[in-house]
Amino acid sequence: KTRKDVKGGGIKPWRQKGTGRARVGSIRVPHWRGGGVVFGPHQRDYSFSIPKKVMRAALKSALRDKLKTNSIIILDELKLAHPKTKELVSIFQKLKLKEKKVIFLLDSKDETFFRAAGNIKRTGCKEINSVNTFDLLYYEWIVFTKKAFTSLEKRLS
Repeated sequence: KTRKDVKGGGIKPWRQKGTGRARVGSIRVPHWRGGGVVFGPHQRDYSFSIPKKVMRAALKSALRDKLKTNSIIILDELKLAHPKTKELVSIFQKLKLKEKKVIFLLDSKDETFFRAAGNIKRTGCKEINSVNTFDLLYYEWIVFTKKAFTSLEKRLS
């Protein structure tokens, strides 16, 4: 701990003149017992922020790449009657996406769909307003609803 991190030492221990002792400002100076370390280790913050325009450009680029490779499926509606994994697996078989990494992007949070998708490996489910570039690049296939796709278009334009 440095001088500022050591407990105590907020007051001058004795007055500057007239005591016959050396002048001291704090009892936590490095050369005193219980004092701070001179050049102690410090936590360094390596975080940085990416500009919004760059993030939007990355999202557009990832989406453009998925369009080129025909890895996007747009459905009219994605609804499940019950939060059952079996129902979602049947949708996978109809779309021929079994054993692939798939993310479902919905326009609003559908609790039944999120619960059904939670038990399937290599499957993600997100709302369209929380999607990021990593999601688009990580998953092989992207399944949109029409509303979700139009709202993503509005977000990127």
